[in-house]
Amino acid sequence: MACTPADGGRRLCLLVDDETQGAQVVILDDGARTAKPGQYIPLVRHEFAGKPLELDAEGAAYADGSFYVLGSHGRPRHEKEGDEEKNQARQAASSHLFRIRFARDAVDMNTGAIRSAPAVIESAPLSDFLPAGSLLKRQVGVPLETNGMTVEGFTVRGRDGIVGFRGPVDGSEALLLEVPLSDLFGGAGRVGAGRTVCLGVDGRGAARGIRDLAGIGDAVYGIAGPVHDPAEEAATADYAVFRLAPEGGVTLLPLPDRTATVKPEALVPLAGGGSGFDGLMLHDGASYGTPPAPTFLAVSFDFAAGEKPSCAPERQAR
Repeated sequence: MACTPADGGRRLCLLVDDETQGAQVVILDDGARTAKPGQYIPLVRHEFAGKPLELDAEGAAYADGSFYVLGSHGRPRHEKEGDEEKNQARQAASSHLFRIRFARDAVDMNTGAIRSAPAVIESAPLSDFLPAGSLLKRQVGVPLETNGMTVEGFTVRGRDGIVGFRGPVDGSEALLLEVPLSDLFGGAGRVGAGRTVCLGVDGRGAARGIRDLAGIGDAVYGIAGPVHDPAEEAATADYAVFRLAPEGGVTLLPLPDRTATVKPEALVPLAGGGSGFDGLMLHDGASYGTPPAPTFLAVSFDFAAGEKPSCAPERQAR
């Protein structure tokens, strides 16, 4: 989920998930910390054998008057042998990045209804910006189970879009791709810059991938977690939150026991920046309170108390 700055105590947000073909308006009340569901915005219309295919949206961001929604770009997990045509169609359905802009007063902030349609623009293909010969480029179309490429985070810092990858991992490190927004939405431009980030290891000793990215001001935060979901309940050591410094250094914070084992899916910074923020954390399948209570918790993170992870130097070509 990504939100605008507060206006009169309310924020316009977009919520995405991995089981629809679009995004949904959400009106967030800062004071009451309540969320009102609003209108749905269709973004893709892919089908296979007459059935709709999901966008599999895994990234949402807001910056300078625009929302961004990014699909996973990955092969479907747990795919079946003999379904290659369908698997390729599902990957194609998820291989999109959209910029969404609303006109002023386009959304009723009481109901979440859309008064006038937003302007939706699709970026150039993300694959065009992967460095030639890089691990990212080589792992496009490879299943996540064998270190394939899958996106799970997107944010904006300055004039650059930052893409975070659940997989592949490069030896003991996760991968990021930074691309100027003007190139992504200009149709042409230079290749993106790939970089590695050390996020430590999960409860089984495997390198963590990026499970979400979020920004506030010039600060970038994220969720680090297992590349492969554990078969059993997640361990408290599996997930952590991190701060990414402009020069590339990472500071990690462990999650409280209450949130560490329920598959954290998204961070929504609402106030702060720099060394920490106050905001929301969304989870997959956890419900805090009686429905229709939202599946998120108010959180506050101070990375001044965090740790600097260390990773082995062995890497593949990025």
